[in-house]
Amino acid sequence: MDIIVKQGVIFKRITYPIYRVLGILFDVSNMLGKQMVITSANDSKHKENSLHYKDLAIDIRIRHLEQDEIQLVLNYLRKKLGEDYDVILESDHIHIEYDPKTYVSGVGK
Repeated sequence: MDIIVKQGVIFKRITYPIYRVLGILFDVSNMLGKQMVITSANDSKHKENSLHYKDLAIDIRIRHLEQDEIQLVLNYLRKKLGEDYDVILESDHIHIEYDPKTYVSGVGK
């Protein structure tokens, strides 16, 4: 299956942490047989210090997924990405951000 980028979504650059997320989203898409839709990257309105503005966060649509599929996506992303990523279920999307708990040269804290 595919990853679709909603019209108007802006990627100013694709950082390695987001590249990792995209690869895992392809896996999820193939497992479910459904497209994954990116609804936000470095665009739109986010909190002032949002990692979206550092090209370290994306949002994906969930309205086309059943509740059990949403839970599968959450669990799979959390397992594959590990503790340096936050995978958060919001009311209408899943927010995924690279927020390392340890310093990595060039990226993170």
